Amino acid sequence: MGKTEHADDPFRSRNAGRKAPEGQGVSAPLASESGGPPQTSIFDGAGNESVVTLAQGPDGRVAEGAGPTLEDALRDAETGDTLLGEDFSPDHEVD
Repeated sequence: MGKTEHADDPFRSRNAGRKAPEGQGVSAPLASESGGPPQTSIFDGAGNESVVTLAQGPDGRVAEGAGPTLEDALRDAETGDTLLGEDFSPDHEVD
């Protein structure tokens, strides 16, 4: 599908099909193989990809971030706006 095929559809983005840079998001190697942060991707209804990753938030807890690139997702995670529960923290003890 080309970008012009849905020009008259108000529910389709003009940027439909935006992808993360090669080697990031869904095409990233496993963190255990690359030594980098874990990555995955989410897609909106128009097929645009956003990279999702985990990083340490400002208070030391694990936070999730998303953005068009890994660098953007890491910056988003570092703000601590989406802190994950205590179960995701490195010092959490399993009962």
